[in-house]
Amino acid sequence: MPILIKRYANRKLYNTETSRYITLKGIAELIDAKKAVQVIDNETGDDITSITLSQILVDSERSN
Repeated sequence: MPILIKRYANRKLYNTETSRYITLKGIAELIDAKKAVQVIDNETGDDITSITLSQILVDSERSN
C-alpha cells in the first residue's frame, strides 16, 4: 500500500503515515528509498501523484 500524501489548499504536503508535513525533496527521498507514494488533493480527492512527480523532476533539473 502506498504512503498517502495529502496536498492542502495552502500547497502544503502532509504525510499521513508520519503525521507530519513533507517537502517535495522529502517525497523524492521516499521514492529513492523504493517507497510507493500517492498524492491526493485534500479538497477534491483527485489523485495528483503525476503532477507532484513532475514538480520533483523539474526541481531536481533546476538544482543540477
